[in-house]
Amino acid sequence: MSQFIKEKWPYLLAGGVVAASAVGYLVYRKQKAGSSTAVDVKTGSGGGGGGGGAASAPIKLTAEQFAELKAAVEQYIAYDPNPIHKATVEVIWGLKTDAGYEQLYKAFIPRISFGTAGLRSKMSFGYSNMNDLVVLQTSQGLARYAEQQFGSKKAHEMGIVIGYDGRYNSARFADINACKFVSQGFNVYLVSELAMTPIVPYAVLQYGAAVGVMVTASHNPKNDNGYKVYWANGAQIIPPHDAGIAASIMANLKPWGTDPAKDLKLSAQPNGKALVKDAMEMADRYFSQVTKLYKWNPYVLVTDIITSSHHHISNARRLYCDHVWMM
Repeated sequence: MSQFIKEKWPYLLAGGVVAASAVGYLVYRKQKAGSSTAVDVKTGSGGGGGGGGAASAPIKLTAEQFAELKAAVEQYIAYDPNPIHKATVEVIWGLKTDAGYEQLYKAFIPRISFGTAGLRSKMSFGYSNMNDLVVLQTSQGLARYAEQQFGSKKAHEMGIVIGYDGRYNSARFADINACKFVSQGFNVYLVSELAMTPIVPYAVLQYGAAVGVMVTASHNPKNDNGYKVYWANGAQIIPPHDAGIAASIMANLKPWGTDPAKDLKLSAQPNGKALVKDAMEMADRYFSQVTKLYKWNPYVLVTDIITSSHHHISNARRLYCDHVWMM
C-alpha cells in the first residue's frame, strides 16, 4: 500500500482536489439558486434576483440625451435582425415614459466599445450590450478592416477562424460572424463544437488565417458574452488594430444583404459549402502537442488538469484527460 501511495500520490491528490471543488461548487449553486436567470438574446428575457426596498425614481433625460437616444433607437429598430429584440425596443419606446426612456438609455448609451479585449458585455438588446445586431456590425467592420490590411483577395484566401464556448447564444453569434465573412468571399474555418479559447489562435497560426474570433466572455458572469479577436500572428489585437477595427465597425453599421432571415443562416449562404471548413481537427492537434510538452512531467500535467477552467468548456478536461492517458 505504501508503495502504491508513493507512486500514485499525484493522481490521488488530483482526485481529492477535484472532489472537494465539486462539493464546494454544488454548495455555492444551492445558495445562489433562484438569485438570477439567464439572458437569452432570442427572447430578450432575463434579469437578476429581487432586492429589498423601493425602486429609485427614473432619471429624466436632458434634451441632448433624448435626441441621442432617439437616433440610436430608430437606427436599431431599422437594422436589428432579431424580431423579438426589435419588438421589445419598439414597445418600450412607444410607452413614452421616463422609466422606459431611462431603461433604453442604459441599454443604448454609450455604445459598447471595441478594444484590445474585443467586446464583452451582458446579453440583451441595445448598443451597450451583446446581441445579434452588435455581433453582425462588429463582424462587418472586422471583415472590411482585414481587407484593408491584407488586400481583399489575400484576406479572403487567408480567411478567418471562429470558435465559441458553451455560453447562451455563443454558437448563434459564431454563425452570424461566419455568415458575414462568407457573404464577402472569405474562407471560414469554423470550429464545429465547443472550443477552448487557445484553439482559435492556435488554428489561426496553423491555417495562416488573417484573423480569428472566439465568442466567449471568459470568467464573466453567465449573463455576459464577448467577441475576442486575434490577429494573423495568433495574438490578441493591440494598437493600432483595435482603433482601426473600431472605426471600421462604425463605418459598416448597416447590415449587408436584404433578407435577415436568410442572411444570418449559414445553411442559406449560396457559397457556404465551398468556403466553410470544419476546424475541429485543430482541437486534436492542439491537445496532441500539449501532451507531448508534458509527457515527461506528470506532476505538472496533473496540476494543469486540475486548475485549468478552459473558459466554460465543460468537456475540456475530459478531452485533455483522454489525450493524456492515451499517450
